[in-house]
Amino acid sequence: RQVNPEAYDAYIKGMFHWQRLNPEDLEIALQYFESALDKDPDFALAHSGVALVWGFYGLAGMVPSNEVKTKVIAEAEKAVELDNTLAETHYALAQIRTWMEWDWEKAEESYLKTIELNPNYPDIRAYYSHYLFIMHRPDEAIVQMERTMELDPFNPLLQSLCAMDLLFMRRYDEAIDQFRSVLRTVPNHGVAADMLTMAYHQKGMYEEALEQKKTYYESFGLMDGVEALTRGYEEGGYREAMESAAQMWEDLAQVTYVLPWNIAEAYAYTGNKEKALEWLEKGVELGDFIMPYIGVMPLYVDLLKDEPRYQNLLRKMNLPTSK
Repeated sequence: RQVNPEAYDAYIKGMFHWQRLNPEDLEIALQYFESALDKDPDFALAHSGVALVWGFYGLAGMVPSNEVKTKVIAEAEKAVELDNTLAETHYALAQIRTWMEWDWEKAEESYLKTIELNPNYPDIRAYYSHYLFIMHRPDEAIVQMERTMELDPFNPLLQSLCAMDLLFMRRYDEAIDQFRSVLRTVPNHGVAADMLTMAYHQKGMYEEALEQKKTYYESFGLMDGVEALTRGYEEGGYREAMESAAQMWEDLAQVTYVLPWNIAEAYAYTGNKEKALEWLEKGVELGDFIMPYIGVMPLYVDLLKDEPRYQNLLRKMNLPTSK
């Protein structure tokens, strides 16, 4: 159908800012998507854009997952209802089924439907590669990762997602190089800034991991986190710094919503299996959107693979158990 040119222009601008995945750009993206809907309330792409922004708010812990899940699903389903011939609308649905509903069968149906509608849509290829890694199908995942980079090699979000694939494969040097490349273009990119810390940690580059985590906290305005890392490092080095950050997150969780993943991750950096498991269990219980990664992130796999509680979490989510 005919689309209001101003609405389409607003949508394109919204997607530009969405790809950067930091608080400032996400807010701008949402404003553009809502502007598009003001001009054309039945514009399917703008509805899918709204779903993507609010979905990432939940994924990043900026808003509790249970507060945004209904809104995200409603926007995505509205987009498909308005135009089920668009790859972008099925892409949003694939995201929901993966990160919010943990419905692995229906998620793959949506990935494949999106690719059928537009084989040259790089975004779906990138997230499908993550899905395939989560399902322990690495050979298929690599094919999707490589196709993503062929289709759109300079997109900062897609570069970051493919760098995460390299992280899953423990190709740490390549992952570090790619995350750094993204951050030279978008210094506060939400995915690259966070995941670079993990790549450094896995590589044993603890000083670099510490400084990168500080930078990540700064980009989200979390100065308490920067202070906790600095204080902990002065008291006992890298491990104490991460312990201090974990305690900061736990204290913060007493007064506001905190993504359990953030606390579990900080404790995993210290090697504290008990506390990491405690917060991963809470994350699964609360349905936090980032939990599907627990079976593929090297940080957790390496630390927890022999723990029965960890294997039980994987079974609870119907994820492949570690070998």
